[in-house]
Order: sequence, then C-alpha cells, then structure tokens
Amino acid sequence: MHSRIHWKIRGGFGMKRINNLAGKRIKLARIAQGMRRQEVLERVHASGVEMHPTCLCNMERQTRQVLDFELVALADALYVSVDWLLGRDS
Repeated sequence: MHSRIHWKIRGGFGMKRINNLAGKRIKLARIAQGMRRQEVLERVHASGVEMHPTCLCNMERQTRQVLDFELVALADALYVSVDWLLGRDS
C-alpha cells in the first residue's frame, strides 16, 4: 500500500501543500555555494544516485518528496548534514 504524507502551511492566499521539509534548505545551500543545479546533479550522479533535473527543481519547490538515499546524496553534494537539510541543525 502506498501512502503520501503532505504538510499544509498557511500562505498569503490560503494553504500551500508541501511534500518535503528539505527543499528550502537544498536551494539555500546550493545558492550559498554558488552552485547551479547541474553541478549538484553531477555530484549526486557521481555518488551513484540518478536524479533528473526536474526532480531537483521540484524538490527545491517542495512539490516532490525526497527519498532517504536522495537526501544523503544531496547532503554530500552540498557539503551539509542531513540534519541541517531537515532543519534540525542550525
């Protein structure tokens, strides 16, 4: 059985549906390091994880769920911890 969990947060004109907690921090880390999405994808691919450019974009927009192995690969590619991406570390 497949179930999806969605969080809803109050926005300007109502509720916004989000599918992950890490998206904003993935984008923040990428931009802070001056990396383009393509550079992040190359690093993720080098770790053995396949990810399409649209997937990364949708993760950053919080419209796609992030799988656990993708989260680890992204943390490594962005030189941050998984805890930081999840907002558990400042």
